[in-house]
This record gives sequence, C-alpha cells and structure tokens, in this order.
Amino acid sequence: MTGNTYKPLDFFERIGLYVALIHYPVLNREGQVVTSALTNVDVHDISRSARTFNVTRTFIVTPIQPQLDLINHIRDNWVEGSRGLDHPRRKDALTGLCPASSIDEAISAIRAETGKDPIVVTTSAKGAEDQVTSTELVTALEKQQRPALVLFGKGWGLAPQILEDADLQLEPVYGVGTYNHLSVRAAFAVVLDRLCQAGQTVAQTKVAHA
Repeated sequence: MTGNTYKPLDFFERIGLYVALIHYPVLNREGQVVTSALTNVDVHDISRSARTFNVTRTFIVTPIQPQLDLINHIRDNWVEGSRGLDHPRRKDALTGLCPASSIDEAISAIRAETGKDPIVVTTSAKGAEDQVTSTELVTALEKQQRPALVLFGKGWGLAPQILEDADLQLEPVYGVGTYNHLSVRAAFAVVLDRLCQAGQTVAQTKVAHA
C-alpha cells in the first residue's frame, strides 16, 4: 500500500497504554517487602516521559494516604493552580497523573474506562524464564485487543507475588557490560520507547499485509 503515513503513537492510541509506578509491594535491598517513599522528582519525570509517549494514564500506587494526598497536591498545583500557567508543558504532562492505593484499584479504573481488563505486565532488572520482548507484548495486545498496564517497581523492584500474578513480564533493559542498575525513571523511558517502536512496527506490518 502507498500513501499511508504513520506515527509512532498510533498503536497505543488505539489499544491503550497505561503505566503504574508501584511503591508497594516492593523489595528493599535485604529482599524484604516494604513500602517505598514517594519522591517529587519521580512524579514529575515519570509524568513527562509518559506524556512524551502518549501514555493514556499514569498511576502512582501507594497505600499510604499522606502520599496519595501529596500526589493529588502536586497534580492540582500544576494542572489547576498557577504553576501550570507559567509552565504549560509541565501542566500537560501531569494531567494524566492518577494516584491509586493498590494495583487492583488501577486495574478497576482501567476496566471502568475501557470496558476491558488490561493485560498486566511487569518489569524487572533480573532475567527470568518466560519473559517477553517488546514486540511479543505488542503482538499479544494486538491479538487480544486489550489495553496494557505496565508496572514499574520502586526500591529494589516489584515483590515476587506481583511478578507471579502478572499476565506477562518484559525482558530487562540490559546495558553493554555487567553493571545493570538503572534508576526507575531511566528504565521507564527506555521501556516506553521500545514499546512504542514495537507498536509502530506491528502496525506497519499489519497495514502492509492488508
């Protein structure tokens, strides 16, 4: 086919890409399940990356009410307050921010919005069996026509039970050497870029064979 134009975001605009930064349940350096503290820089940088790749909604998950209140305060201050007037791009980025007390609450919100249960996808810095590539995930989404909820863990990563309960787990972001300890903000941006590029490839392939 000729005359078609493509945008890298077309696929996830149609399917729905949701992300969540999980503060509980996550691991600390001793391998204990804990609740990680919320940081202002995470909220802003995650939101900016999510907006860059046209993520449908960004959940910040924590069971601690003062942290949920702080997320709402940050969002309202930029989206509805005077800060957004001076920095409209930051306002735009934070518009899609949503606090949630649990992963189940985020799933319920997506179900209410789309009428479908999302495919829950976890991320980890550790390799494991049955992990999928970005292209394999996008292919599964295309086949099932369901939105994706991709989970990123604070601290030292998502608790084992979350990894076990997920529908799919993405392969890690590997560097060029043995060191592999990206910040969650850096890994977040890399994963979104790979998913959007995979979505573009799958969409182009589908059109070419139509």
